Amino acid sequence: MRIHLVKYIGLGVGIFSVLISYLFFGRLQEVYQLLSLGGMIVAGLFYLIILLRKGSARAKLLTTGILFLCVGMLWIVQPVLIKTSYHIYRYSHSRELAEINSILRSKTGQLTITHTEVRGDTTQLTNTEKAKLLALQKKVGAYMILKSEHTISYELWGFLDVRLGLTYHLDGRMPLGSHRATHLTGNWYY
Repeated sequence: MRIHLVKYIGLGVGIFSVLISYLFFGRLQEVYQLLSLGGMIVAGLFYLIILLRKGSARAKLLTTGILFLCVGMLWIVQPVLIKTSYHIYRYSHSRELAEINSILRSKTGQLTITHTEVRGDTTQLTNTEKAKLLALQKKVGAYMILKSEHTISYELWGFLDVRLGLTYHLDGRMPLGSHRATHLTGNWYY
């Protein structure tokens, strides 16, 4: 009886892992990927065990129906969980993000802040501001901060041509013709 129950618990744990992984999407991409992939593997293995082991056809159909229901539910709640992950990130770094925005808001031109340097038109920045920006960049965990005329972008994860992160729009609205973004709160988009 215990082994019979373990396969359903394993399937539930896998599905739950995929579900909660989206709470890490915007702030800890590595954790998101680990939970998501691990959960899919665990759920898939236990689902195969349920299908291939002895059991009634009715139980297998019911399990399949529940699995499809969970996938549909995940498809519906995924955007809410992703938005929540960005809210958690913004809330947990609100002081640092406000300080960076305060320093960069009055600067013109383009600036790029990486782990080791501030590039671009740095003549507007004092040495103290440069040092402060580099320290704050590390605190917020952004691998790069890009300041343009209209935005300050915090890149939290990137690979090849895919970039994930938050963008603060300086004038409060997304400029026409800019890439598609989702509103988070206030001047923040992701």
